[in-house]
Amino acid sequence: MPTPKPARKPLLRLPSTKRGRRILLGAGAGVVAVALIVGGVVVFSGGGGYDGGTGNAGEAVTAYLEALQRGDAKTALSLGRDQPPDTSMLTDEILKKQMEKFPITDVKILGDIPTTNGGAMVHVIAKVGGVDSDERIVLDKPPPGQGWKLDSAAMSVEFKIDDMNPDLAKSITVWDKPVPKSGKAYVFPGLVEMGSSNPALEVDNSPAVGNADPTLYEISTMSRVVYPDIKVSDDGRQIVRDELKKALEKCAESTSLEPPKCPNKAARSDFVPDSAKWTAPSDLDAVTINFMDEKTGKVMIIGNAEFGISVRTESGSTETGTFLASVFGNADMTENPPVIDFDRA
Repeated sequence: MPTPKPARKPLLRLPSTKRGRRILLGAGAGVVAVALIVGGVVVFSGGGGYDGGTGNAGEAVTAYLEALQRGDAKTALSLGRDQPPDTSMLTDEILKKQMEKFPITDVKILGDIPTTNGGAMVHVIAKVGGVDSDERIVLDKPPPGQGWKLDSAAMSVEFKIDDMNPDLAKSITVWDKPVPKSGKAYVFPGLVEMGSSNPALEVDNSPAVGNADPTLYEISTMSRVVYPDIKVSDDGRQIVRDELKKALEKCAESTSLEPPKCPNKAARSDFVPDSAKWTAPSDLDAVTINFMDEKTGKVMIIGNAEFGISVRTESGSTETGTFLASVFGNADMTENPPVIDFDRA
C-alpha cells in the first residue's frame, strides 16, 4: 500500500482579524503587499495603499491610524472614500510634523458593530499625544464590489474670518501656507498649526474656543471650526515702538507750535508762530501698545512722552523747557512696517 502524501502547507498565513488586538503604530518592520479576496473584492494592504479598501471596518480604521503615525499621506488618503478638493497640506512632511507633536500610539479596536444601514461602528481606543482617547467611528456601507474605507481621510478646517480685516486675514497661515480664499483648509486630523506671514503678528485659536489638544474625536467628525485670534507678537511690539519713535522724530522736525497730526503742541498766546524747535522723546516706556481691532487691523497706542522745546516769545526772549504730550493713536498692522497715525484728544 503506497505511503500517503503529506498535506500541503498553506502558502500564506493571513494575519488574525480578531477584535481587540493591540498594535503599536510606527513600527519599523518591513511591509509586505498582500492581496486578500473578500466577498469577491480584491483588497490590497501594504505600501501600495488601499485603493480597493479593506476587509472590514476595524481594519480600515487600524490601517488609517497606522498610516497617520508613520507619516504616509498617500496611504492615509487612499483609505478615504471622498477625496478632498485640495491636497496641498496633505503631505508626508506636514503629517510627520503633526505626529511628532501628537503621536497616535497603543491603538486597540474594541468592537466592530454593524449598523442598521449596512455600515459599521468601530470602537477604538488609543493614546494621542500620550493622552488616552476613546471614540466610536462610523463607516458607511461600502459600494458594491469595494472594500471598507472611512468616509473621508482628510479633516476640513473652516476659518471664521468673515468679520476680520481682509488684509489682516491674508496674513494667516496654516502650516506655513496661506489660508485658502474659500476660508477652508484640508489637513489630516491632529494639530492645526497657525501662524502669520507678518512677523509683527502671531495667530492662535480664540481663547473663547480654547486650544483643546487633538483626540480621536476629530477622526470621527473630520471637521473643525477655527476662530483665529490675532495679536501683536513680541517682535511686533518692538517694530511698533521703532515706528512710533520714527513718527515722533518726524513730528519734532516741525517748527510749528502745533504740528499737524502730532501729539506735541505748545499753545501759548505769546509764542511766536513757527518758532518752535522740538526735541523728540528719548523714553517711550510710558507708552503702551494695547488691543488689536481685528475689524480694522489696527492696534491702539496710548501713553505719555516728553518732548523738549525751545520757542521765541513776542517779547523777544527764548524759552526752553519740556512738554509732556499725551500720545494717543494707532498702528495699522496690515502695513509692513506698521503705519502710525496720531489722533488728537
